[in-house]
Amino acid sequence: MRPRSPARLLAILLAAAGLAAGAAVAAPVANAQTTESDFDTGGTVSLTVPLSYIGQLARAGIVELPAGQPELSVSGAAETATVTFVVTGGNADVSVFRGALDLSGSIVVVDVRRHHRYVHRFQVKLHDLQLDVSQGEIDGTPANSSTPAVLLDLGSDSFTFSPVSGDPNGFSDTLSSTAVTVDPAGASYLDGALHTRAFQAGQAVGSLAASWSIEYPND
Repeated sequence: MRPRSPARLLAILLAAAGLAAGAAVAAPVANAQTTESDFDTGGTVSLTVPLSYIGQLARAGIVELPAGQPELSVSGAAETATVTFVVTGGNADVSVFRGALDLSGSIVVVDVRRHHRYVHRFQVKLHDLQLDVSQGEIDGTPANSSTPAVLLDLGSDSFTFSPVSGDPNGFSDTLSSTAVTVDPAGASYLDGALHTRAFQAGQAVGSLAASWSIEYPND
């Protein structure tokens, strides 16, 4: 049996930790933030991150864990980890590049070096996650706050939209990005909240693929 590489071992450990922590700190499915003309009816958003980036954060003592509804999977062959969120609503429409998708679950970011001694000080929970199509970004709202933080920016986007056969009000949309980067505001917030320097504005963190259904209201 071939020995596992450090990156693969790290991925397995983080996956196990993520599943365990998700059960421990699971938050309810995010409440929809977009309330005007909600017509997104379902779909998924998958964020794929290289294990090298996860390892870089781990060396700084930082671990990011999906909580609640997101699904975490690890590919040893591709050396990546993928978090898949379920679309719970919203009004995102790539045909006009407007609106945002509401996503399931939440993200917990922990400084594991000091978390056991200062639980609340070195842990951040981000809920009400959204993929904002109009701005090309992923947002999350910190616990005990009503103000979203811009976490990630999307670049090199490609998209499609197509009608659903037999449904005059139905469309299927897709959006993908091969260049997801850390937003400056997100880096500043997380570094400040966790008292670290682990997050760098503009740093590449992976790719994103989203697909969802639209059902326009009848006129």
